[in-house]
Amino acid sequence: MSIKLPQSIQLSVDDGEKIELKEIQEELNESRSQNDELEAQLSIYRQRLKRVENNTATINRLSGDVTTWLTIGKMFVKYARKEVENEMDKELNMYQKKVSDLETAHKRVLDNLNRRQKRFESFVEKHRFDPSKDANKNAAAQDSQS
Repeated sequence: MSIKLPQSIQLSVDDGEKIELKEIQEELNESRSQNDELEAQLSIYRQRLKRVENNTATINRLSGDVTTWLTIGKMFVKYARKEVENEMDKELNMYQKKVSDLETAHKRVLDNLNRRQKRFESFVEKHRFDPSKDANKNAAAQDSQS
């Protein structure tokens, strides 16, 4: 399997357009960085949510006379099953809210990223260097000087 490397693109820009391109690229890179950060956080919190869901399901399958323990730091403390279930419900609600909040933020960042990516692509398309156009400009300039 080969990795497809991005093509090199030549652009024809003046000094003002170079500044505009730099700003567009900085905004695009900022959006990409935000997107990567949110995706990493989402992955972490989804794993934590899944762990709590699995633990809750396991506790619910236990018989009523099983001793339940809760971890506090590195200690295990014996708790009534109802207290453990309440604690698991609190964690479940907390992680569900966090995942929901992160998904909302991620959607907003993705929209922003897509908008900036389209702006960049539009700029590149508008300023793509075309040797045939450049040759025509040079020929026209020589004709006007004669």
